[in-house]
Amino acid sequence: MIQAQNRYLLDIYEYDKWLNELVERVLDSLGGQKENLRLKSFQTNGEIKFQTGEKALFDLFYMREGWVRIDEKTDNEYVLFSRHGKRGWKLTLAKQGTKK
Repeated sequence: MIQAQNRYLLDIYEYDKWLNELVERVLDSLGGQKENLRLKSFQTNGEIKFQTGEKALFDLFYMREGWVRIDEKTDNEYVLFSRHGKRGWKLTLAKQGTKK
């Protein structure tokens, strides 16, 4: 049980680090933090490649007051991440016609 909890905490840490890096790269591509502080929200999309070699398309939504949402699409599933401040949620849905 402790090992599973530690893996879960490590997953949360890695996801938080990945999300922050992604947001920083998007902000830089849009002109930097100073310019983007004027924005109340933005949306972007792209493709990410994981260490496993798997690729996924994603849509990133940044909404005012610390709301972030990422919709990730792989061949077999949709993964929806949401975060508000330090709280986060994850929902995984199998695509129709695939087994999860």
